[in-house]
Amino acid sequence: MASTNLAKTAYGLAGASVLLGAGYVAKPWLIGDRIVDLLKVHNPERQLLTKLSAAYSDRWKKAWYDYRKGNESNVVDKWEIGDWQKEINIRNDVPAPTSFIDACETNSQVRVSGNSDPLYQEVLKWCTGSSKISIRDRIRDSGKRILNNYDSKKNENFGWKPLWKKYLEANKNSNTDALGVSGWIKNPTPENSLENNTGVMDDFIKKCTELSRVEVEGTGDPNYQKAISYCADDIHAEDLVKEVYPGRKMISLSKLKERGTDGSVDPIAKEIWQSYIAKNRDRAPGEDEWKVESWHLKKDQPEIIPDNFWDNCTEKRRIVIKSVEDVAFDQVKRYCTIDKNRSHGYAEDL
Repeated sequence: MASTNLAKTAYGLAGASVLLGAGYVAKPWLIGDRIVDLLKVHNPERQLLTKLSAAYSDRWKKAWYDYRKGNESNVVDKWEIGDWQKEINIRNDVPAPTSFIDACETNSQVRVSGNSDPLYQEVLKWCTGSSKISIRDRIRDSGKRILNNYDSKKNENFGWKPLWKKYLEANKNSNTDALGVSGWIKNPTPENSLENNTGVMDDFIKKCTELSRVEVEGTGDPNYQKAISYCADDIHAEDLVKEVYPGRKMISLSKLKERGTDGSVDPIAKEIWQSYIAKNRDRAPGEDEWKVESWHLKKDQPEIIPDNFWDNCTEKRRIVIKSVEDVAFDQVKRYCTIDKNRSHGYAEDL
């Protein structure tokens, strides 16, 4: 990650000045209070964002958007963030880079004379959010996530279908179900079973989506408890790839395994295999990412894809991960997805 001009402290060093942020210099006798502490006094309705929240959370996305909007007319951004660049169309769905998150954390520890200090105002503006947090983000902070429209409605093993079955079982004896799903039936007979009723399941998904947007003070809120119980699941590598890179689609592995009438491999499959070779060529046998058998031979065969190579996608996509730093995240994005503009005939059917 490019270097960032973070705030630096040098208190106790006689004669030294203190860099509080680009453009701010204070004398050592102006100790003051830390910005993080002043926020609790002067702006208790705001909450400092921290590394505990994922960079792709709604809060950090908004903070990064606000910072870029606040600097869009500048040649150099105020804090000289290494990942900042001047943009014409600033999107609001971009995860915050580590350099910006680090800048917020470091600048929040700087001591200033009061809440009128320019750096205090900038931290308040760019690095805080409402003390009420959406259920979606609170659940993310717990290491799980609320499912969304990128998740399958058809797969029996993951996605919405297993959650729907769990919900039906938990509420089957209730006259009124927990989320108030339209079309709910207590103790349905096999003839009017709700399990495969797509209309009722769609309303369940709608209720979960609406619930995810509700802002709450803490995890004890009844709405949070409903969401974590019925609408949430672990974060898997493919889940995070779909969310961070909405322009990419999971590839149908059966398509990649197809052969032409002349026995030739699929061109997209070959392209991915060759990118794997390029990234791992200098690694010894057993040290390449997916530990391809006889790697010392296979890496010199760009036209021949090992039969079981794509099985790795099946395994890696369902690995539970915590962040984009996990190696499975990059591998699934790199070898198991395709840009949506090239996905016709290749994208998985959700």
